[in-house]
Amino acid sequence: MNSIDGYCIRGENGGVLSHISRAYHDLQDSSPIWGLKASSKASPGDHPWFGGERIDATAFGKSMCKAFVDNILSLPSGTRVGGFKEIRYHTLGEYLDRHLEFISHFFPNSRFIFNRRNLESVARSGWWKEQDTKEVIRKLGAADLRFERYVSAHRGSSMLMEYDDYKDDPAALKPLYNFIGEKFEYQTVSDVLKKKLTHLQSPH
Repeated sequence: MNSIDGYCIRGENGGVLSHISRAYHDLQDSSPIWGLKASSKASPGDHPWFGGERIDATAFGKSMCKAFVDNILSLPSGTRVGGFKEIRYHTLGEYLDRHLEFISHFFPNSRFIFNRRNLESVARSGWWKEQDTKEVIRKLGAADLRFERYVSAHRGSSMLMEYDDYKDDPAALKPLYNFIGEKFEYQTVSDVLKKKLTHLQSPH
């Protein structure tokens, strides 16, 4: 996607946005805070949640998301579409939906693209091959089911890609370009797919 003019899709950031969304939801879900907000009086100085009625979770969420864009994504001038890759969504469990709802709320017109691969192949690759194969397949299989459910419920803003469909067939990525509303350039996509990742290779 970075071959598309005006696109800047950054790499991983350690899942930092999920920590921001959890902090936001902690504030939103706090009974003590809502209790203080429902009161017509300011909390006294000896109250354990002193000043809690002044907490603005929405303003916090907006400012943290702006900081994420400014300091984490740090998009170049001229960017039309910005985003990032993340491989840690399988660790969110049932919180995944709330996290993606947070992103959709604070980043209007967001698009989510889930990229998955045959689980047995994943279990034999990268750092996964150092773990118990059955546990890897169980863990990632559960994540795949959550991804499927999310896409099924949010077809206008999300899609599911199958790595094994497009790894040897650039044309299989055309639905992705239709989804994001961009022109599909076969040769450009083909050239990108020929580049092999080297970050997991051992130095000689």
